[in-house]
Amino acid sequence: MFFRRKNTGGSGRRQAELVLRGSWTSELYGRGPVRVPAHPDVDAFLAQRPMPSVRPGDDGFAKYVNGNDDLMRAMWCYVLLHHPDSAVRGACLRSPRLVTGFALIPDRVADLLLDEEVAQDAAATVWRLSETGLRIVLNVVLSRGLVASGFTAEQTKSALILLRRTCPPDRLAALEAGPAAEQEDTSLDVFGTASRLVDLSAAVEREYDALDERQRDLRRDWQYLDRLASSGEAPEAALAGPVAIRRIGHRLNGTGGIALMREVAACAGDLSAQRMAERDLNRRWDRIGDWMA
Repeated sequence: MFFRRKNTGGSGRRQAELVLRGSWTSELYGRGPVRVPAHPDVDAFLAQRPMPSVRPGDDGFAKYVNGNDDLMRAMWCYVLLHHPDSAVRGACLRSPRLVTGFALIPDRVADLLLDEEVAQDAAATVWRLSETGLRIVLNVVLSRGLVASGFTAEQTKSALILLRRTCPPDRLAALEAGPAAEQEDTSLDVFGTASRLVDLSAAVEREYDALDERQRDLRRDWQYLDRLASSGEAPEAALAGPVAIRRIGHRLNGTGGIALMREVAACAGDLSAQRMAERDLNRRWDRIGDWMA
């Protein structure tokens, strides 16, 4: 919550300010309103030395900060990420002066993954965080911290899809370790399974040109693939991907029927360009349960 007010700066020019209120302000050395510029140049604001106080006139706060300009800048980053103007929130997320190592920042960035106006910037910021910061974000998204974050199953799925789409290759293992650790949650199992299917589908397509006619024919023989899938034997390399996709399809069908298969296929579509993985699964799951290509 906030209201607008005017403040006369040192130049004599009247500058618009906002007063921000909310439970989050208690993280800044005691709960209380915070006054911020209504339309700041974020990079210029965060470049100030010394930084202005988040709580001017509060002797206890001044003693707590003890002249630590980096700590004050980190607190201002946290405040600006709560600014009611999405342009300010986005500029703060994009700013090279964002103090990503401040413990409160990853928690707030995780919340902003649900903010449609700045979600893309928030996702990009996640991948600038340290491993510890990323773990904090995933704990919030997966609601597995000491205090539940309140993310619904749909919000968790949405945030994970966005993170998957923007994930640099060298951070993929860290991302997948989070959802994989929460197998009891159906929405997370859907995401993890869909992610695996996207990778399998892409690999199967990449291999196609190198196959001979016999291998291509066997890939289309769903009965043969199902025999391999149920036998437990390791198929030849050319058939490993299609067999794995069929095996997953049968597992999903046995767990939740065609409804679960459709949910996973749709999630795979969300995770792949032009929904190619979903289209591929439509063909490769033919005759599994009630699934018809």
